Amino acid sequence: MLMRHAKAEWPRPGASDFDRALTVGGRREAIAMGEMMAAGGFLPDHVLCSGAKRCRETLEALAPIIGTCPVDYLDDLYQTDAAGYLEAARLHGEARSLLILGHNPMTEELAMALTADRTGSAPSALAGGFPTAALAVIAADRGIGELRPAGGRLEAFITPGDAG
Repeated sequence: MLMRHAKAEWPRPGASDFDRALTVGGRREAIAMGEMMAAGGFLPDHVLCSGAKRCRETLEALAPIIGTCPVDYLDDLYQTDAAGYLEAARLHGEARSLLILGHNPMTEELAMALTADRTGSAPSALAGGFPTAALAVIAADRGIGELRPAGGRLEAFITPGDAG
């Protein structure tokens, strides 16, 4: 699963981008996503989370709803590219269900790279962009340690706007 952090504050002059916090609306987004994840059974057994404050706060809002599991905070997820996200996933291939909570454009680029089939409602929704707090659920025939471009299927793509 690939998730973009929830809505964060705008950058402030002189402040560190890494330390931007979630907005009040971002916290609501994260909670709504946690509820939809739990309802859909999209529960990770391991999380890789960017060390950026907005990602950590997104996970803090999700955890009481989706449950706790091992978490690795990786500052590299803040600045690497989609290939770096893929490598991080592969290094945690023992997980049956892995959530990478990070940033765009990396989440969107990796979701697009892993899924070649562009038919159906989930791929159509992903083609419209990867909004804050969105979640791409990707299934692969091979394990996470063997993920490769075009080696997965986009099973679901949910956004805070899907909450009803």
